[in-house]
Amino acid sequence: MKKRTLFMALWLFATISVATAQYKLTLNFQNMTPHVGQRLELRIVDQMRETEVARTVLDSIPAANFAVEIFALVEGNSYNVDFFVDFNQNGVYDAPPADHAWRLTLSNVTSDTIVDFVHNLEFTDISWPGPIDVGIYEAIWKGRWNNLTFGSTDSIRAIVQIVNDSISVKVTTRGAFGNPAEITFEFTNPFPAFFNWSSDTIRIQPMTPWSGEIYFVNGQVSGNISVYNPSFNTTMGLEFLGSIGPGQILARYTVTDNGNPFANGYVWIYADSVLKHIPTSVAEKETPALPSQHLLLQNYPNPFNPATTIRYDLPFRADVQLYITDLTGRQVRTLVAQYQAAGTYTVVWDGTNENGKALPSGIYFARLRAGSQVKTVKMMLLK
Repeated sequence: MKKRTLFMALWLFATISVATAQYKLTLNFQNMTPHVGQRLELRIVDQMRETEVARTVLDSIPAANFAVEIFALVEGNSYNVDFFVDFNQNGVYDAPPADHAWRLTLSNVTSDTIVDFVHNLEFTDISWPGPIDVGIYEAIWKGRWNNLTFGSTDSIRAIVQIVNDSISVKVTTRGAFGNPAEITFEFTNPFPAFFNWSSDTIRIQPMTPWSGEIYFVNGQVSGNISVYNPSFNTTMGLEFLGSIGPGQILARYTVTDNGNPFANGYVWIYADSVLKHIPTSVAEKETPALPSQHLLLQNYPNPFNPATTIRYDLPFRADVQLYITDLTGRQVRTLVAQYQAAGTYTVVWDGTNENGKALPSGIYFARLRAGSQVKTVKMMLLK
């Protein structure tokens, strides 16, 4: 056990770098007597990215004075903290004075933040959003994890797709379990077309060889997933709890070794780019037909100088590699190396190698590897 633990610790130390810190917001409500027993909804919005990063709901305000804690702040960021009380008790947000709503601002967060809010009648129309209307959604999320036990950090990348009321998530990272190689968590589970972050519960399970469950409910994400490592005869686990919003997940985690806590830290990922978002109400009208088979089309123009366009079709999501080889089969340039959704893609190659150096005239091959499928086309570079 000691040798295995030391081995994993050394690999974790190998990825040491500077990480962005994450913090907790504590909002102390005071003198809320007029609203005891009424519903309160609160959300945090990243000012720069203009995205909601966390939300929570109290179905019934418990007392005149109470506190709400949300682990959702990132060092250096600024936020709007929007919240309202369902004063007219109709179950939805209405602009003041029908409902009572407020906005607080946090600038350049540098630590755990405590804010005291005293009930007042200085309302703000915060334009509260309703359930997210998702028909087809595809986005790339990215971020970092930070291991507080070993002082190590590394990147995380995730691709999220929602199609036909089913969510598919692929999370790729390095080093989280002390392994320098890339590791992947993958999920495919049902998902409601109209998702309300405040009230809906989503339960997803990882695909083999992983096991466990992850829950999204009332602005929180929680889970416990694990994988068995036959090389060391041990089960490595990952337990986490944090906040979730349409634009961010921020959670504290504990790594376990055969159920025993081994390390702890936090993970932060955010929606970096939304590739496709079609609301349910128009999804059937606007959804383009997906390719029916793998295709690597002939590049155009061909022959070419100095650049050519390569197009390919994917009938379903896959790990994709598109690279260029010369006549000897030597790989001279990688154009694509990532997980991609079903669809049609185009890539421009400018006739250079990995270092940006122009290649000589001659015959080259574009090779597409998508899952188990391999396609090749011949190209001619003329100068």
